[in-house]
Parts: sequence; structure tokens; C-alpha cells
Amino acid sequence: MKFKSIAISLLFSLIATKSLMAITIIEPKSIGSKKGFYGSVDADFQFSNGDTEKSAYSIDSLLGLGRDKSFTFVSAAYQYSDINDRIDTDDAFVHLRHIHALASQLTWEGFAQFSQDEGSFIEKRELYGLGLRKFIPSKNREIYFGLGVMHENKKFKNTASQRKGLGNFYISAKFKFVNKSNLFFTLYLQPHLERVSNFDATSLGQYTMPISEKLSFKFKVSYKHTETPAVGKSRDNTASVIGLSYQF
Repeated sequence: MKFKSIAISLLFSLIATKSLMAITIIEPKSIGSKKGFYGSVDADFQFSNGDTEKSAYSIDSLLGLGRDKSFTFVSAAYQYSDINDRIDTDDAFVHLRHIHALASQLTWEGFAQFSQDEGSFIEKRELYGLGLRKFIPSKNREIYFGLGVMHENKKFKNTASQRKGLGNFYISAKFKFVNKSNLFFTLYLQPHLERVSNFDATSLGQYTMPISEKLSFKFKVSYKHTETPAVGKSRDNTASVIGLSYQF
């Protein structure tokens, strides 16, 4: 109980509707903005009692290496939740991405992503993608446009694998304020190549306010639409999270 009280007082609460999901927001960075190794660790917790006993937590981490004309990073996350002692989410996630300069403010990027979710009966999910990214710099904001293609291989428990090609289009924007806080937003649209009227979509938003040089308060929101969800899961999910982030 002492641990629960400490977690609540430090990290406030996590509130989600329809589906509890940790939000892994990977902010794009312009090439040359960071050199050498950098990283961050985010943590969120929720514990509640009463009519519904709920516990949930997520841990997100990122480690990157920046160079003059490229940068590479790996992001990993684990999220877990149970409601009345029934597992609702048990998800592990690893994302590896390399970005390399082609011309002024134009880059190519390649990525691989691996995940599983026991709560959604997803034994494994693999993504491999390639695309282009355009950066539009400004004094107090950063805007990125991306387009590409990717291949998804999804295996549900006790069923055959599901393979499909997807388009990958996104826009990301980061707005900086005088108190060193910032607002970040990104929207992904991923039409199915065999039928473009079917699509997946993810919208992520985040407000960051520094507490100290390395520690920040974060408020995150997300919306996710999945055309082919697992059995018993909704196509549309929203979530909001309040937590802390440590950067190094």
C-alpha cells in the first residue's frame, strides 16, 4: 500500500476510455540537433479500488545516437493493466529506426517494429517500413511530413498469420513556448494497399513542462483506429496519461 501511495502522489493518475493503453510518443528530431548518445525514460502508474479494482503501469524508454548526417534510435516500452484481477493489457514493444540525410531538410528513414499483446491475444506483430521525411524548420516550431510504405505481419493466438501492405503518411508538429514547455502533435494515416478504403489511424499529442533540467511533467493523449482489431476489442480507442519523464 505504501508503494501505491507513493506512485499516486508522484505520478498522479492515468485515465483511459474504452481501452487502457500507454502512449509511446517518439518525437522526430532534426539531423544535427543532437550529437552523440541521448535518451529518455517515462513512467506512468494507476491504482484504484472500489467498485472496480484497477491497476496499470507503463514504462517507455528511448536511446539514440546522433551524427552530422544521420541518427539512429531504439525505443522500447512495456504496458500492463488488469481490471478486477483480469488482464486487460500485457504489451511489449520495440521500435528501431534509422534516418539519413538526402538533401537540405529531406531525409530517408527505415524502421522495424516488434510487439506482442497478451491482452489482445496478439502473439506477435512485426512491421517493416521505408519512406521519406521532409522537415520545415522555424524559430519556435518544427514541422515534419512523412510518406512511405510498410509491411505488417500479425499473428493472433490459435489463428493463422495476417499479412498486409500499408501506406504510411504522417505529419508531426512541435511548438515551443517561452517557459521551455512545448506542445507536440502527430497524426498517422495508414491505408491498406489492397483496399485503400480500409485504413488504420493514430493521433498522439503531448504537452511537456520542465520541472528541472532533466525531469519533466507530461500530459499525453491518444486516439487509435484499427480496421481489423482482435476479437472482443474495439476499433476505436482513446487514452489520456499524466506522468513524468527523465531525459539524459
